[in-house]
Amino acid sequence: MDILTGISTNSPNRVMIGAGKVLVNFEDGAGGGSERVLGMTKGGNVFEVVVEYLDLDADGSYGKVKGLEFIVGLEARITANLAEILTTENLLLTMGGLESNDRTWTQVTGEHLGTGAETDAGVAPAGATDIDADTLKVYRTPAGGGIPVLLTLTTDYTVHATTQVVTTTVGGAVLDTDEITVAYRYDSSGSSDDFDILTINELDDNDYRDWALVGRPMNASLTNPVYWVLKNGLSMGGLNLNLQKKQGAVVALTIEAHWDRTDLSLDNAPFEIWNPQT
Repeated sequence: MDILTGISTNSPNRVMIGAGKVLVNFEDGAGGGSERVLGMTKGGNVFEVVVEYLDLDADGSYGKVKGLEFIVGLEARITANLAEILTTENLLLTMGGLESNDRTWTQVTGEHLGTGAETDAGVAPAGATDIDADTLKVYRTPAGGGIPVLLTLTTDYTVHATTQVVTTTVGGAVLDTDEITVAYRYDSSGSSDDFDILTINELDDNDYRDWALVGRPMNASLTNPVYWVLKNGLSMGGLNLNLQKKQGAVVALTIEAHWDRTDLSLDNAPFEIWNPQT
């Protein structure tokens, strides 16, 4: 008898590997707007959907009967084991209702830095040192106009770690005549003290965010990852910080999905799976 196995020639192309990464304020995975990577994790990340079924268990049946079961509940969550916790942005995500009056985030889109010739020498965006570096995106637009093209960090430009000065690189995609623009968010609070103080307050709609766990398929021909999307997510597990000798601290964020109160139908369940075809 031959070996019994489910392995086929396509099996390696249908496997997902690695712990993936978690996106906050998920839009489409392109990193636009306030979408950003949560940060370094340790111990893996989990995406769960738990569906509750009602079995009518009718008299006269020997067991489960097709057509007599109904969905009566659904929960979805992401558990992220976050190691990169020492940012105010990430600490604010550890429990719903946390806030900080020391940070006021302002989104900037399409700020003009100058031409490619000017940015060869380096130009600082207006937000300067208050920029959230993870959100900074640089674009070029040909002199004749058109759609801005997202540039690649280190290949097309560099960013100074302290001053946030953007410098286009020799040999990159930027031409001297290109118009260079940036998008980012920055802290416009003007606070200059030594700490960002976090306190708890009432929940509001701004505490609920869309999240995604991004997975890597082994199929090398695919250009897109798998997105396991959570809608209206809120951290419901509180904060548990355990500092130990010779250990890096890890905080487990349990992000629970929430239904949109304007549409409670199953068609609008608070999760999606984006499975790549290309």
